[in-house]
Amino acid sequence: MLMPYKVSLREDKGDTKLTLLFYCLAEDADHAEEQAMKAYPNGWLETIWECDDEEYQYFTRNTND
Repeated sequence: MLMPYKVSLREDKGDTKLTLLFYCLAEDADHAEEQAMKAYPNGWLETIWECDDEEYQYFTRNTND
């Protein structure tokens, strides 16, 4: 079962100014990390949280409607 996750990461290793939040549906934290690192291959992982559906929907909703 896929659960919503939020991954905190830096876009580039050594970046001290900007932290990104990456939202995804994943089987577990390792799967969420894998997805984030595919999206940001030079990224620097900080933290992974399981988030609630409401937060996930808020940040991933399609704004083209």
